Amino acid sequence: IQNSQSATIVFCVFLLAFALVPTVLWLVYTLYVASLIAGYSLSTSTPSPSLRFAPPSRTVVLFTALLFLNGMSPHLGLKTELSLSMFSNLRTEFDANHLLVPGSFRWFHGYQDPVVLLESSEESLLRDFEVYQGYAHAHFDFEMLKREAIDRLAHEGKSGTLTILYRLGEREIVATYPIEKSGVADRAGRYLLKKLLPFRKIHLSSPTPCNH
Repeated sequence: IQNSQSATIVFCVFLLAFALVPTVLWLVYTLYVASLIAGYSLSTSTPSPSLRFAPPSRTVVLFTALLFLNGMSPHLGLKTELSLSMFSNLRTEFDANHLLVPGSFRWFHGYQDPVVLLESSEESLLRDFEVYQGYAHAHFDFEMLKREAIDRLAHEGKSGTLTILYRLGEREIVATYPIEKSGVADRAGRYLLKKLLPFRKIHLSSPTPCNH
């Protein structure tokens, strides 16, 4: 048993080292190039104007900050789609599985929480969600889809209320909403938010398939 445990530990260490090799090589290469540039700039007393270093413009700083924020969005508790995590198998909706960034790093709560629709007083709403069997929706995405379904029902001339039963995390919730059309400003706001905060569907099986 001890030999088996030792072999398992050695194998895990080997896998970790193998996974870190590209990162280490890239870091060494970056430091090497940076040292060459720094050494050349220090050894040249009167560098030509084309080689002089200047602080980045505000546009470059802003673009870099936005790119960094976009990549950090899943860890902050915001959007999980289009955030530079394609095929990484990153999971932040439940317990975060990132090696370095823990789930406690999340600043925004309630956006990524998994939601599964269980029952609905309108069969059309259930049919809409049947396409995603085996998946959950992020809470934010679920709220957007629910509001769009209510608008569609109102446009079809239906009235009264919509009652749904859904599972939010470990809780089952029954909620009732009046069927009425949204205003233009409300629809425009939802459209903008969906573009700014897209969420991927949450796979419920384990192990999770590594996909986009």
